[in-house]
Amino acid sequence: MGQQGETIETLEPAVFVNRRGKGKTVLVPCSPDAALMSNYRIPENRLLIRNVIRFLNPDPRVKVRAPANVEIVLVHDEARGRLILHLLCFSAPPTATAAAFPKGKLVLPPIMEEPMTYEAQIQVTGQFSKVEALGPGSRVSVRGDRIVLGTSAIHEALIIYL
Repeated sequence: MGQQGETIETLEPAVFVNRRGKGKTVLVPCSPDAALMSNYRIPENRLLIRNVIRFLNPDPRVKVRAPANVEIVLVHDEARGRLILHLLCFSAPPTATAAAFPKGKLVLPPIMEEPMTYEAQIQVTGQFSKVEALGPGSRVSVRGDRIVLGTSAIHEALIIYL
């Protein structure tokens, strides 16, 4: 019940945002990561996590645009003055099964038959002196503050020298 006896209708699950001083926190009253790994293998779970992180840090030092199946890990090697960007690309057809949940999640994912060729665009805030990809078949070009990586490597590491 709302104020003065009015009925409050529940529309959708909520994401709660709390602001205190210069900080922000987000409470997601569900487990999108667990849902992704169990019965609900849909991209919306990953998108929710990504969007919450982007909301909390709207202007990161490094922004990466890549296909949804490319996972990104960024390491700041302060001692050597560089950023190391790991790109992991798993490309296999999606699974399908007639088995009902919870048995459907027991179906093994298909094997990756061949690597996927893709392009990633990396935008770096601040100066960097040079960039190199560790994979022998990858192509790297720099256009202003934007790095363009073309690769078909399952794992590629991009070294950005500051």
